[in-house]
Amino acid sequence: MLQTMDREALYDLAGWCETEADSRIKGELLDTLRVLVATEPVERIEFVTDPDYDDGVYWEDEVFYLHRADGTVEPFVFPEDSDGYEEADERFRELLADYSRQDPPIHGAHLIVDLVSGDFSESGRYCLI
Repeated sequence: MLQTMDREALYDLAGWCETEADSRIKGELLDTLRVLVATEPVERIEFVTDPDYDDGVYWEDEVFYLHRADGTVEPFVFPEDSDGYEEADERFRELLADYSRQDPPIHGAHLIVDLVSGDFSESGRYCLI
């Protein structure tokens, strides 16, 4: 089938495939975050920016904050020896980097991921910690 398409049609097809793949990043990231914090009573997760990447500003994957229903906020502590955690952690980092490349943040911004509603929003609000 590809052999019958001209170059312009091939570029169009590639663009449609990339758009479709990009549209799935948020959902996959949300699912992975829910797995990472499954043992925690968390409503939202807050990310800050990291300007130290060679190709721009990314959302920080080493430190992020858990917002609990009771209003407390604390940094997420990565478990050391948890079954299946390593795979979820690796997937989380890949997806967060993909999300950062897809929609680059402005340094100093905060990303709030609502685990209940699934909403992603950027905020200038700083974490309480």
